[in-house]
Amino acid sequence: MRIALALLALAAPAAHAQWIDVTDPAELRRIAVGRPIEVFLENGQPGAGVLHRPDGTATVTAPVLQWGRDWAIRDGKWCTHERLGPDWRDVWICSTVQRNPAEPDRYRTVRTDAEVAKAPQPVPKVLYWKVGPATAGRP
Repeated sequence: MRIALALLALAAPAAHAQWIDVTDPAELRRIAVGRPIEVFLENGQPGAGVLHRPDGTATVTAPVLQWGRDWAIRDGKWCTHERLGPDWRDVWICSTVQRNPAEPDRYRTVRTDAEVAKAPQPVPKVLYWKVGPATAGRP
């Protein structure tokens, strides 16, 4: 039993270690600005397409809805304000962006419970990004 617990203790950090935090503002901009991003939920279901523009705005396109977003980088985190109506006024939710070193176009955003609690509607704690090549077009 002790050996099994010791192996689990060693395995858990290794599994988490495959994702590397990205906190440098220049790198965050390079990853996400002007590049189409396909967003997926933890269960692999498509969530939305998004294109973040250099001016701090974005367009998010989900299967049944399209909306505007403002974005900013604060203290090494990717922060967004969804323009979804008055309930979302002044609500900024920040996430840690993490890179998957095995797949150069794969990232994920991880939000703390406190950040998730700010949202007036349920939001996922983890989202996965597939980042496309730089483009001036739409997602």
